[in-house]
Amino acid sequence: MGKRIKWVDLAKGIGIILVVYGHVILGVHDAGLSLNGLNYNLQHSFIYTFHMPLFFFLSGLFAKRWVGRPTKVALSQKMRTLLFPYIVWGIIQGIIMALFSSSTNGSTNFIDIIKLPIQPFGQFWFVYDLFWIFLLFYVMEHLFKLSLKKIFLLSFILCFVSQWISIWQFGRIFYYLPFFIAGVYLGPRQLKFKKPVIISGFILFIFINLLRYFVNWGGFQVVVDVLTAFTGILLVIMLVQKFDSKLLSYIGRRSLDVYLLHIMATAGTRIILMKLGVDLVVVHLLLGTVMGVLGPIIAVEFFKKINIYKYLF
Repeated sequence: MGKRIKWVDLAKGIGIILVVYGHVILGVHDAGLSLNGLNYNLQHSFIYTFHMPLFFFLSGLFAKRWVGRPTKVALSQKMRTLLFPYIVWGIIQGIIMALFSSSTNGSTNFIDIIKLPIQPFGQFWFVYDLFWIFLLFYVMEHLFKLSLKKIFLLSFILCFVSQWISIWQFGRIFYYLPFFIAGVYLGPRQLKFKKPVIISGFILFIFINLLRYFVNWGGFQVVVDVLTAFTGILLVIMLVQKFDSKLLSYIGRRSLDVYLLHIMATAGTRIILMKLGVDLVVVHLLLGTVMGVLGPIIAVEFFKKINIYKYLF
């Protein structure tokens, strides 16, 4: 196994905390709890514009090494690391959410579980679509023999037309493709940014997000969305060059585990708090996020302790 790159783990840590928090505020909002002056729409907009593009970007960083493997080996590796946990945890979460549907915000049922091989539900869309993006990249590289520059250009064209595609997962796959290819293009190299550049990046991120939020761009909305997402990705890369955190790095290393399990942890925390009569939003946001991150990590460590981790992930 190759040496881990610290800034990548830190970026994953930031990304997964944003994913969990984003789903916590979504759950609190859908449960009808007042955000007490916190602008839900603005928070949702700022987080959702870049936190998933960030993960597609980070997933592409090491894809150049993967794409060089023989077809059978490459396909088998992605089926084991992406499709296998997707199916296992899709079934587990689907059953739990269906059984407790009267207490949750979702409408997951057993039909959704049966349709998992062709249609993801909940947060599992990311793992499913990422698998197909890896395969699409492999096909463009090996079958069509396209250079990385041509793939990068094609990815932006497909991203632009994605807004008019509603067949299967193609629209979403095409939208996120340029972020993945950008990761491939950059590779896991070490970047250096000076403090004034980071401050400028933060100001640019805020400005573009506000511009996106308050202005209707019509058919060019997807262009603004992509630009906004890339400023967010760049800001995260800048930030993780300047600090270190063993806890955040560890969370980053466990980011896929957290992603697969966090909905059950956040929904469970919200349900328990509401059953106890706790309606203070700050408590929901804090405990929901903490349990959404730490709950899956504790569960994973337990699975490893009893030697069943490999059967679940």
